[in-house]
Amino acid sequence: MNILEPYLIFGIISIIFIGIALSYLSLRNFEILIILFAVSSIIASLFYNNTPVWITEEIESSFKSYLRGGILVFSGLIGSLIYLKKFKFHNFKIPIQLVLLFCFSIFSFLSVFYSIDTKNTFIRSGLFASVFLFLISLNFWLDSIEKLNKLLSILFVIVSVVLIINLVSMFALPGRTWWWKNTSRFLGLFSHPNELGGFTIMALPIILWKLKETSGYNKFIIYPILLLNFILLITTGSRTSLLVSIVGLFIWLLLEKEWIKILIAGLLLTIGIILLTQFELTSYSRNEGDNLVSLTERELIWEASSLFMKERPILGFGYAVEGKIFADQKLIDVEGQFFNPNAQQPLHNGYLSIFIGGGIIGLLLWLNAIGMGLFNSIRSGYSSYKGYVLATMIPVLIANIVESAITGYLGTTDIFFWFAWVLSGKLYLTENKPTENTQQEVL
Repeated sequence: MNILEPYLIFGIISIIFIGIALSYLSLRNFEILIILFAVSSIIASLFYNNTPVWITEEIESSFKSYLRGGILVFSGLIGSLIYLKKFKFHNFKIPIQLVLLFCFSIFSFLSVFYSIDTKNTFIRSGLFASVFLFLISLNFWLDSIEKLNKLLSILFVIVSVVLIINLVSMFALPGRTWWWKNTSRFLGLFSHPNELGGFTIMALPIILWKLKETSGYNKFIIYPILLLNFILLITTGSRTSLLVSIVGLFIWLLLEKEWIKILIAGLLLTIGIILLTQFELTSYSRNEGDNLVSLTERELIWEASSLFMKERPILGFGYAVEGKIFADQKLIDVEGQFFNPNAQQPLHNGYLSIFIGGGIIGLLLWLNAIGMGLFNSIRSGYSSYKGYVLATMIPVLIANIVESAITGYLGTTDIFFWFAWVLSGKLYLTENKPTENTQQEVL
């Protein structure tokens, strides 16, 4: 007998028992499912090996891929069981934005039949379907102000713990947490500095909401978390994350009508811009000759992608094929560029990624699903929940222009975006609420 077989058998048995236990607990406490879904991409990032490597071939599936996929599938399956268990209470009454997202999910599955990478499209569309199943169960679970507060409180605890752990890792694991390609850029326990930057974008509105809802001396517990979030954001050297975080902060302050704070933030922002332009910070520099607002060759990807968009403008090349389109080098020579012809290569534009995968049909379904949630948020009356939703969604949708910030389930911004998006579908039902007398108001 192979010496590894007993360990393998023990590992499989352990996973089965853990799965059974988590299933039982999740069916009784939906909060556990929320935690698992929220940390799915964060846990996967822990297995990143911060060593000098580059993408040259198709990335092989790894343990972290199976782990993240397993958590998403688990969340989707248990979520669907919870939804079906309570079917008589809702009878398929779901917001139109979820209906549109369901249509997009079905369309992504159908794209398997013509995808240029059938295996990749099948797996990714299946995982996105798992995300949808979780979201529909989350929408059903969020039936009161009390649960809404519980959701955001859970997310606050998660972001606080993650931020503190990453701060400790800065000193305890410097070889792991400072990026090998640019050692002045901090990636923490994530797989890329931009991913940590994306996490800080998502954390900011959650922290601001908690600060708003906290009174008295308890606020002094929140302020250090807010400061830590900004410190880690700056150390990532992610220019996009820094820009859209500023946008998110001003959205929050405008909705809160904090005019004095807006003036102070504007003054600090002006000073910060002057310092960034006057001093050449290595963490914010890219290629030689690039300036602070350069696209670092992203325009090459977009220009090359536009040539392929003309080939299949209606249906696209298959969901989530990303840079696989460059495998056909008849139209564009990618040799020597920093991007490579494989499905995992991001196009650094989330809207472009969706268009390449699903053509104009897929993009319209996607934009309508996302836009419906944003529209519901904007037309609702003011509340701190509206501030959280808009300060989350708008910055991510802006970042999605130059990053693959929201394309399904791949990154931290994807995962945390969906919480705000589901909540956006509830806001119009609580217009001009909540007040002290509506703590049990059904959303």
